[in-house]
Amino acid sequence: SPIPVFVLPGNNDWNDCPDPRSALNNWMDELNRFEENFDLNDEDADNFPSVRRQLARNENFSFLHKGVLFIAFHLVDGRVQS
Repeated sequence: SPIPVFVLPGNNDWNDCPDPRSALNNWMDELNRFEENFDLNDEDADNFPSVRRQLARNENFSFLHKGVLFIAFHLVDGRVQS
C-alpha cells in the first residue's frame, strides 16, 4: 500500500501462543509503529496525522484526522498470563 497502515495486536495475537512473552516481543519488534515504514513525500507527510502513543503501552495510540478522532487500544482476551 502506498498509504501508511496502522497495525495493532488482536485480542489473541500473542496471548494464546506457547510462549506468549516471546510472541508479544516479536509483535512489538515487527509490527509496532508499522506506519513508520512508509516513505512519504513532503505533501503527504504534511497531511499525515500526528500520532500520540500511550507511554506504558506503546501499541495503544490515537490521532485526529479531518475532524475525526481515531483511538486504537490493545484489549487482550483469553487466559491470564503470569
